[in-house]
Amino acid sequence: MRFRHFCGQEITSILEALAALRVAVFCEYPCLPPFSDEMNSLQEPFLAKGLNSELFFYFGESLILPDYRGHGYDHLFFDEREKEALKWNRYTQCCFCAVDRPDNHPLRPADYRSLEPFWQKRGYEKREDLKCRLYWPDLDDSQQTAKSLTFWLKTIN
Repeated sequence: MRFRHFCGQEITSILEALAALRVAVFCEYPCLPPFSDEMNSLQEPFLAKGLNSELFFYFGESLILPDYRGHGYDHLFFDEREKEALKWNRYTQCCFCAVDRPDNHPLRPADYRSLEPFWQKRGYEKREDLKCRLYWPDLDDSQQTAKSLTFWLKTIN
């Protein structure tokens, strides 16, 4: 396993591989937000609360294949993203959102383990007051339906 940091235009060289990874991970427990206009939808709960969205470094999806989970790569992945946020010298918090799913969701894998304890150990706080809604079809559905997502925040300054 080797880690490389891609930023800006460098990302275009790995877009196809990244898309394949995204599909592979989210097919396990699907959650496929649309690519179009994603940031406006995500910023709305922050703006509604009077929070300056420019102070938050947003983490997109965390994509780690099952064979690599539980070996420390997840911590390294978060470490690297938090370091990147600090490099910019303008962000005071990191944030991401996670899909709200009931424990009895029909697509939930039998061996699924919540990531909430991991995020909490890393210092992230679940913010029930910061939620957004995105629309996409589940794998077992042809129609898009609203999905609720809750934000998690961590102060980094």
